Amino acid sequence: MFLLPDRVERLSPDRLELQYEDVWLHAADGTRVHAWHLKAEGPREGTILFFHGNAQNNSAHIASVHWLPAQGFDVFMLDPRGYGQSDGEPHIRGVHLDAQAALDHVADAACGEIIVYGQSLGGAIGIHTVARSPHAHCVRAVVSEGAFASYRGIAREKLGMIWLTWPLQVPLSYLFSDRYSPARVVDQISPVPLLIVHGTDDHIVPAHHAERLYRAAEDPRDLWLLPDVGHIGSSLHEENRARLVGWLVAALNGDRSLAAEKPAPADAAN
Repeated sequence: MFLLPDRVERLSPDRLELQYEDVWLHAADGTRVHAWHLKAEGPREGTILFFHGNAQNNSAHIASVHWLPAQGFDVFMLDPRGYGQSDGEPHIRGVHLDAQAALDHVADAACGEIIVYGQSLGGAIGIHTVARSPHAHCVRAVVSEGAFASYRGIAREKLGMIWLTWPLQVPLSYLFSDRYSPARVVDQISPVPLLIVHGTDDHIVPAHHAERLYRAAEDPRDLWLLPDVGHIGSSLHEENRARLVGWLVAALNGDRSLAAEKPAPADAAN
């Protein structure tokens, strides 16, 4: 249900005319995983460590971040085990080991200027990784878009949508562990600024997951509920891109007023 990788190449940095390098890492259990390191155009603002969602691979999800190098950001895109060119078979514990290896690698070169940005499953992974990492002090901000609050909770919701499993949604949901669920550890992100982004038209992960994460987190934290935006679709709108870049630059500059932007009603969010 959670991990649906493939090895099909759709887009590439070459086709998008981006400067990049291929990077190979080894997770703590020895699994070799692949990443793309997209290079910033012009003066560098910081480095974004990007964790994508549960399906496909980097060649699909580069569509969400290809615009960031032009804004002055390096983007380090991890494909966890089983995804794209990475070795191994995917499982939840393993993809978290891969994420930690990626943060370890980026921290060696860019400690103090790292933004961890995850979408959907990647948002859940990003929160858990920073909360548990010995390199959390190297991270300047965390952005989670379209993430679920609980593995068990989202499994229960999905099981409830299928008539065959609807009567058993509660007992079957206990087959899914909440060990790595972001809601359990999101309060440990503080004092690193946290931005939670969610589209109000998200029919894959409903926006109440974002609200739960926000309530469980500590300041500094922001919640953006974006009207007319579906699942991980914020970057499709130019105004959302500009708003995100402004937030990232403020976080990198240590702007402590970030937490002053309180959640707005969905019909008033930008």
